[in-house]
Amino acid sequence: MAYGHAVLVYGQNSQTLEFYSPVAEVIAEGAPTSATFDVYRGTESNDNTAQFSGTATLDATSTTVAAATGYSQTARNKAFLTALTNIVGGRRYLLTNELAVAQREVVVPISGTDTTTDFVTLEDDLVFNYSTTSSTFKGLRFSAAVDNTFASTQSNINSLGSSPLFVPTNTTKGAPFRVKWTVTYASGVKVTWTTFDLVRAPLKHRNDIVSLKGLIPDVVWMEWVQQRGQDFAPQALLAYDRLRVDVRLAGYDPDAMADPEITDYLHKYLWAVVIGEALLFTGSGNSDWLAMAKTHYQQEFQKAIGTGLRAWMAPGSSGAIVPDPPRQMWLRGR
Repeated sequence: MAYGHAVLVYGQNSQTLEFYSPVAEVIAEGAPTSATFDVYRGTESNDNTAQFSGTATLDATSTTVAAATGYSQTARNKAFLTALTNIVGGRRYLLTNELAVAQREVVVPISGTDTTTDFVTLEDDLVFNYSTTSSTFKGLRFSAAVDNTFASTQSNINSLGSSPLFVPTNTTKGAPFRVKWTVTYASGVKVTWTTFDLVRAPLKHRNDIVSLKGLIPDVVWMEWVQQRGQDFAPQALLAYDRLRVDVRLAGYDPDAMADPEITDYLHKYLWAVVIGEALLFTGSGNSDWLAMAKTHYQQEFQKAIGTGLRAWMAPGSSGAIVPDPPRQMWLRGR
């Protein structure tokens, strides 16, 4: 699950919550050594009894640098390591020069490692140099097992999808559950909070790079060198996060959207907007095209979710949908 706000599925066993300590905290403190977690309802105070608690599992990756690695090398995005076992693409790791004060950086391998090589390729170039005598490479991912009984209790479903003007008599909108992470470092303990929802079905899109070709025919050739091969996946994820927030700001729960056609349609146009913004920020975009894309997305969102609300919604916890849900009445006719 995501390490910010996560979505758990009702009735599904063996789910986990994923957590990474804030980057600034890790840079200042070094790699964490352990963590515990406590889950509370969003409407409960910290003095309430936790819904469930436990000890998180820390990524066991812990190895050393095997050859000169870093900024001074020809391939600045390669980390030469003594062992490559269990290193997973997309996860975060901490590379540290143990002999230098605050010489640490969080790195992300591009993909899983090939055990026939002696290095991992990273998403970004390294900022510092790391020698074989003093540098370590450690995992940062914490995973927390979700209690199966909790996930299978229908009354715990908190994402109900009702608009502020349409709350069925048998349901109430639920605040997300809060997770208290108590993380231990060599210097002491720090606390961080995250949230999650328990839902019947999470909001999902089915778009891939081919979906964008109708809007941007040359999209596969436009990706930056540093990101090449990912098919604009980071921008697709950002568009998904922004779509969820836009639905929430319109007064509805994004996980109540049960209309895959509209979800894919809106996400595709917002994905194009995010790519256009990124291109503009890097000096290769077109501001007129971006303005047009934004306007089109906003218009379509208003028809589907805002003043129109034509998307199917699930107003209760049963999973049933409302094919013609009530609109926001004060905007009708505009």
